[in-house]
Amino acid sequence: MTPILKAGDIPNALDKSCMGIITSIEKYTSKESEWAVDELKTLKLHIAHYRPLKGASYIPLPKEVQTKKAVVNVKNRDNSCLRWALRSTLFPTNDQSDRPSKYPTNDDGLCWDDIHEPIPLRDIDRVEKQNPNLIINVFGWDRGVYPLRISEFVAPTRINLLLIGDKDKQHFTRIKDLNHPLNH
Repeated sequence: MTPILKAGDIPNALDKSCMGIITSIEKYTSKESEWAVDELKTLKLHIAHYRPLKGASYIPLPKEVQTKKAVVNVKNRDNSCLRWALRSTLFPTNDQSDRPSKYPTNDDGLCWDDIHEPIPLRDIDRVEKQNPNLIINVFGWDRGVYPLRISEFVAPTRINLLLIGDKDKQHFTRIKDLNHPLNH
């Protein structure tokens, strides 16, 4: 199964899928089975509504993550959690790091032209392109950390984020140290 995120990707995905079917048929019929495929009678195409992951306002950390004290979770009331997570990296504070008042707002040095919040995971490339000094990796949480997006860019500042969620929304938080035992 291959997710298609843009309408323009449909022809390429169909070509790739057809080649996969042809390859499977050729493997099946070439194993000296003397079987031949005359026709393909049924092809199932599954379509589902895509709801992109995107950050929004504050969500409490899962208890397993909170006890590790390895994540900064800014308690923002707006849909700018990605920007708050980036600020918490660029302007670290040792105390009350969960408070938005600890970070600059207007002169944070981040370029945010034509980027609308909440920011879907797929738009982080745009944030990186406008802020070429940043590399942004995003991880998810499900009884352990797993990668959602690893940056393809090279830049001096690497930021590792944890995207957490509940049934209604997701929220970007900053992983202080990826080597910290979040998985244990």
